[in-house]
Amino acid sequence: MVLDRFKRRTVLWEDQPRRKDLFLQKQVAMTLQSSSFLNRLLQPGTNLAWDVVTEPVHLEFPDSSSTFNIPRIVAIREAWEFLEMINSKSML
Repeated sequence: MVLDRFKRRTVLWEDQPRRKDLFLQKQVAMTLQSSSFLNRLLQPGTNLAWDVVTEPVHLEFPDSSSTFNIPRIVAIREAWEFLEMINSKSML
């Protein structure tokens, strides 16, 4: 069934060119994007009725995802230690 839909171009794979534009041009009904795609949806003049849902998950592990990632985690240990020090009782 998916192969038939793909041949009829009603299912598009991620690596196909202009995939994002097809959704914005109302030529496809659904798209799988990263959170940064929301910026394009929020642009003035984008006249789409849209909503956001989670990706499908396994029923036994509804709180787990195989694709979730945090692109950047920045830890500033020294700054945290400095904040702890200046807010400590010894600094009062």
